[in-house]
Amino acid sequence: MKRKILWIGLSFLVVAALVLSSCAKEVVTPGEQEEEEEEEEVAAGEEEEEVVVPEAGEPIYGGTLSVQMMYHWSYTFPSFDFVEPAMCTYHWLGDTCEHMLDGDIFSEKARGGTNDFTYRVQEWIPNDQLTGCLAETWEVAENPLRIIFHIRHGVMWQNKPPLNIDREFTAYDAEFCYKRLFADPATGAPGLRPMLSPEGPDCVTATDKYTLEITLKYWDPERFMIPLSGWETNMYPPEVVDAGAEDWRNVVGTGPWMLMDYVKGSYFKFDRNPTYWKWITINGKEYQLPFADHLVGPVIADESTQIAALRTGKLDFMEKVPIKYKDSLLGTCPELVAYPQMGLTLYHVAMRMDTAPFNEIKVRQAMNVAVDRTALMKAIYTEGCIDNCPVFSLMPYPSYYTPIDELPAEAKAMYEYSTEKAKQLLADGGYPDGFDTEIVTRSDLPELADTAALLVDYWADIGINCKIVGLDQSGYSAIRFAHDYPQMILSSGMCAPPLEDMANYTTKGVEHNDSMVDDPWFTSEIERCSAMVPGDERQALMRELTYYYTSQAFYVNLPSGNYYTMHWPWIKNYYGEVDEGCYRQCWIVASMWIDQDLKTEMGFK
Repeated sequence: MKRKILWIGLSFLVVAALVLSSCAKEVVTPGEQEEEEEEEEVAAGEEEEEVVVPEAGEPIYGGTLSVQMMYHWSYTFPSFDFVEPAMCTYHWLGDTCEHMLDGDIFSEKARGGTNDFTYRVQEWIPNDQLTGCLAETWEVAENPLRIIFHIRHGVMWQNKPPLNIDREFTAYDAEFCYKRLFADPATGAPGLRPMLSPEGPDCVTATDKYTLEITLKYWDPERFMIPLSGWETNMYPPEVVDAGAEDWRNVVGTGPWMLMDYVKGSYFKFDRNPTYWKWITINGKEYQLPFADHLVGPVIADESTQIAALRTGKLDFMEKVPIKYKDSLLGTCPELVAYPQMGLTLYHVAMRMDTAPFNEIKVRQAMNVAVDRTALMKAIYTEGCIDNCPVFSLMPYPSYYTPIDELPAEAKAMYEYSTEKAKQLLADGGYPDGFDTEIVTRSDLPELADTAALLVDYWADIGINCKIVGLDQSGYSAIRFAHDYPQMILSSGMCAPPLEDMANYTTKGVEHNDSMVDDPWFTSEIERCSAMVPGDERQALMRELTYYYTSQAFYVNLPSGNYYTMHWPWIKNYYGEVDEGCYRQCWIVASMWIDQDLKTEMGFK
């Protein structure tokens, strides 16, 4: 009952706020627009000027956005301090407290640019898609090896109660945040720490008001730069810590949205930052972000309630809509705009290469070729992708992704289903009559249990008798991370940069090396590629490494199912992006606007 009351209250808040929407005029801020409207009202007796309604595609200021992003369903935090482990990955406060870098979403073709990258991959973006955020520019220097950030001038902290900080963001603020983050080895940016020199706060120095340096042991552009575009490295002023960083009321950043209200388990509410520094060009005109006056993030734990909120228009926008609701939603609400979104968790079959028969490459290749990935994907997910590791197929970006049809023959063969070829590979590997084996999986996840059953059937067709060992979450995790399974395990990976994925899955001694790969040449090549300066040579080497990874059949890479991002058509200037950085949607949401007239025409308030 309490949840229902809170949701009804939130719905009232959204409806009430929507009446505030107004139209943007050429090269004016919303505040200037309001002043012009007031002057027109004072001028009594004069003939009223005709209100100019924006043409389609022209931004509109005002209104309230009600959106649900991935991972916002049930977040409740005892503390809003950014050095707390849970806060490192919290999406919403990335819209409030910004980072040094961001993804250059405004250069993509859908927004009038020339960039082919679509930003539809969760968690990371290619290094060459990064642009300056709080750091206007950056560079890597040597002797000593360091990254130098040149801080953007004129960026102001949000001047909001109770702290009312009326000053500029500087390199000294960034130094404070990084030193505080790096001080604790347990929580301080584990993805960055191994590269720091020394591994702790002393690696960070503000050399003047607008210059920050971080000294490094070595340079891995993806592993270092991607976290600086989100995730662990939010910027906040020292005054927040002095006042009590754990209190949400003291959250202050430089971003487009100011946190104004929070009800645990119910919602977050943000107001537009009137002094936000970011402007964008649309149809030749300059507009200050954000467009909406308010942003509301409901916390809805129940999946059916989430879908009902989208269906009834209480949510304007929802990310990660499960595929099982797609037909129902588009059937009852055909006006909804839907974009496919790749699932964040990717599965593969790990085969212990430190024991027979999987120490033989032809056996591992047979295990791959025996599986009809397209049929498997349709049976488990209805729709999705079959080639998501080590580079994601929902990322049509030529410097990273190679379509199956364009892969070298040996790598391409791993995706070509053929029972006869699989039998021949098995015979060539020394097992013409097959063998007995087993696979460990999660019995409490129907998706994985069903996948394992289908895999066993495919392998049976080539003479492999595979037993399924199903375990609950705790039993499975204990066995997996101790590598205490005798033959195979159906395991998961994450959407990480391709080099990081390949390193995690193949480096000897690394926790996620579930196949127990020991390939010194491949490991050394990954390390060499990781240390290279971004550019054509690095991309070419990385492509060659992905081909090798696939053709060696270290794993049986499995299909992934799609989710969907859906929004009502009154939400404008959105093109299917999922992340613009590492767990970051700041500019994506800030650049949306609401067509209130269209919303009213469609019967919604």
